[in-house]
Amino acid sequence: YEAPYAPYEYTKGKMIFEKKDGKLTGTVKMDYYTIEVLDLKKEKNKVTFGINLEDEYVSMNLEFNGNEFKGKASYSEGTVDLTGKKEK
Repeated sequence: YEAPYAPYEYTKGKMIFEKKDGKLTGTVKMDYYTIEVLDLKKEKNKVTFGINLEDEYVSMNLEFNGNEFKGKASYSEGTVDLTGKKEK
């Protein structure tokens, strides 16, 4: 993903989603962090989840269109736009 208007250390990373034992799980990897996602939900082409980042809960809302996605990360100081592409 890319989030050009986020604080520098959070401007890019990877979101990894997978099914384990029939349950959808995920992690977010950035330069200095690997964070387990919380409350992960998928409905049609939309994915929502949250992460705890430096004692702050960040709510993520993504919408997929083919192999690309766009969305928003919302936290106490506002929202940040996200974009990205699926990787295999």
